[in-house]
Amino acid sequence: GPGTLHFSVYPDVEQPFDTFEVYVDGIERGGTPASSITGFEERELQLAAGTEEITFRYQWNPNSLLQFPLKTSESIGAVFLDDVYFVPFDQGGGPPVAGPTPGDTPAPTPLGGVPACI
Repeated sequence: GPGTLHFSVYPDVEQPFDTFEVYVDGIERGGTPASSITGFEERELQLAAGTEEITFRYQWNPNSLLQFPLKTSESIGAVFLDDVYFVPFDQGGGPPVAGPTPGDTPAPTPLGGVPACI
């Protein structure tokens, strides 16, 4: 069913050297502008009912440059993903309205047929 795909990402990339993008069924749904993130950042993707293919894509030299300009950051050209989990919407069709009570640790729901391509 429909729900939210949660993940933490640290894309240590810099244009034009490399990029990071997120696709749902081949359509870009997120990426990272040059040098905009300096640590892990939590992200969410709202997904419709049915099977959807999620692709996390790192690309080196996306513009096929023959010669690179000087680097302006200390990026290492890598993408780190962590805490990937899916939370289904409630029976009413919308996102959950109540969070866990103090002391509860919600268990992540398996991706249930949603392939994650890295």
